[in-house]
Amino acid sequence: MWFVKIKMQSNANEKDHHSTASNRSYSITLPLLPTTVYKGANTMTVDNWTSDIASGTTDANGDSHFCIGGTLHVNANQGNGRYSGSFQVVAAYN
Repeated sequence: MWFVKIKMQSNANEKDHHSTASNRSYSITLPLLPTTVYKGANTMTVDNWTSDIASGTTDANGDSHFCIGGTLHVNANQGNGRYSGSFQVVAAYN
């Protein structure tokens, strides 16, 4: 499980493109495809993405948080260590 904290910004004010988007509802979109994580030549796959919420509302400071997870496929004789990779989660205003 990954803990995700977001800071929503509003572009509604042309003078201030970084004003806080307080009390705004949003929805999240998780990856549709598997992601590969790497440690040198060793790889594992993450898929079946899940989240503890599908949508949320920012607080007065424009902050919110949610947790995401997925299935990590560990291969036989998988090398131990720290693996890294990336994936995209989109939080969009409703």
